Amino acid sequence: MTLKLNKQDWFKIAIEQEYIKLFDYSFFENPRIIGKGGFGSVYIAYSKHSGNFVALKCLHNNISDKEDMINAFIREVKTISKVNFHDNIVRFFGITQDPKDETYYMVLQFANNGNLRDYLQKNFSKLDWLTKVRMAEVGCMKWSLVK
Repeated sequence: MTLKLNKQDWFKIAIEQEYIKLFDYSFFENPRIIGKGGFGSVYIAYSKHSGNFVALKCLHNNISDKEDMINAFIREVKTISKVNFHDNIVRFFGITQDPKDETYYMVLQFANNGNLRDYLQKNFSKLDWLTKVRMAEVGCMKWSLVK
């Protein structure tokens, strides 16, 4: 029998068991949007906690069912948590929630070279084949965890 948890229960248990760190939203200063895709937006913000810039990623609020949006966010957090150990994957630090609109954000390592797609478009011809194969292996590993 599988126990189905609602979003608050899942987050509460994940935080209590220290699977996920919860950051106070006030730790982040001057968030500004740096990217927008089909499913979400990415912001850069200064972290008073670490003294570095981080990326804050949220899913768009245009998903018709709020519960579906939260479930999609949880799936993404679970996936990135599973590959958080790999050197070629942006580090996942935890989550935060904007108290004004209750939007959840993933707190991630800021990648100053942009996203992987942009990086590969600019640098693919400069990369040796061993590097390309390693990047593909990581991508396949992440993709298999999503399924």
